[in-house]
Amino acid sequence: MKVRYIGPRLKLSSKQGIEIGSEFTVFQVGDCYFRALHDSGMPVTLYEDEVELVNPPLGSPTAGKPEWMGTNARDYISDPVYSHSHTLEEKIETRGHIHELRYATPDDFEQKQKDSSYIGRVEIWSSSLIGEAHIETAYLLAMNSVSVGDNLLACREINSNGITYFQFRDADGTPLPFSPYYDFNNLTLEHAFLRLRQGQRIVCKVTEIKAMTGTCAPAAPNIAWTVYNFVTNARIAG
Repeated sequence: MKVRYIGPRLKLSSKQGIEIGSEFTVFQVGDCYFRALHDSGMPVTLYEDEVELVNPPLGSPTAGKPEWMGTNARDYISDPVYSHSHTLEEKIETRGHIHELRYATPDDFEQKQKDSSYIGRVEIWSSSLIGEAHIETAYLLAMNSVSVGDNLLACREINSNGITYFQFRDADGTPLPFSPYYDFNNLTLEHAFLRLRQGQRIVCKVTEIKAMTGTCAPAAPNIAWTVYNFVTNARIAG
């Protein structure tokens, strides 16, 4: 993710050594700021209201209503479709197969049979809250930096608490505030990761972007939320 410096934050004096029009590669996305590398190699902090995207996507997705799959945890016990799934992971996988069948075409099944590198449909999400004490404008800008056709790299990483998670990076290597959308998407990536050989990686090509917006009314009507769902085709590369 590359950003361009367009002026002092809130009309304050310009930062020393940073000129208007300077471009930076972001290596960390905060809620309302970016950490980026200066030409000198020194890290700098740039705020969302003083930068713009170097390569903004053409057009933004039309906002729609959140989708409901019609499934909850009680269905794992009551719905006979899960009767042959004995563990929670098996039930989650079954739910994922049902979800995939909603969108699958004959070509999808043929591709899976012929191409062993093809993992399948993986949805990725990100969100931003804005209003009152919540300011996540940099998250929103990061969400808007991705367009259909982009390849996102799925990296398996471990946080400071020892918990494994998937970190998605763009073509510039910027870690984006994205996560697998559903629990079965995470399982799909986990299983694919176990198949990787040395030098291989998981690449998710964005095929569709869905946007959903709303407010936290009635509890907090002044807080607005935005959710992006990046639908991707995932495969093993390398």
